[in-house]
Amino acid sequence: HVNDNLETSVTGIYAAGDCTGDRQFTHYAGFQGAIAARNILLPLKDSGKRSDSVPAATFTDPEIASIGLTEDEAVIQHGEDKVSVSFRKLSQVDRAICEDADMHGFLKIVYKTKTKQILGATIMAPSAGGNNFEKKDGK
Repeated sequence: HVNDNLETSVTGIYAAGDCTGDRQFTHYAGFQGAIAARNILLPLKDSGKRSDSVPAATFTDPEIASIGLTEDEAVIQHGEDKVSVSFRKLSQVDRAICEDADMHGFLKIVYKTKTKQILGATIMAPSAGGNNFEKKDGK
């Protein structure tokens, strides 16, 4: 395991990727590798660990892309009465219909009921891993 700056228990030795005990995704390991290298070379230290807002993709058929909390995680953290879910089958999504896409899949957004703050999202669809999950205006 490593600290937030990706340094191991041995001073001056850094790690990135699967061996850190953090998320196991190639894009995240690449991010951590760049941060670890910067922390080795520069006097300022940056955290190589991120919160639950790290996008993830599983390249199955159809692909699954997600970011943030799952419905179960959101309910545990915020309470069942404070979490809502918006769910749409791909066959109900205009873009998928217009592009004559494979209709096997869905979009799911988990959010706070009162404020509508998005807590997490999942897409299961062809090429879902190519979608960008971006926070707009810091939200």
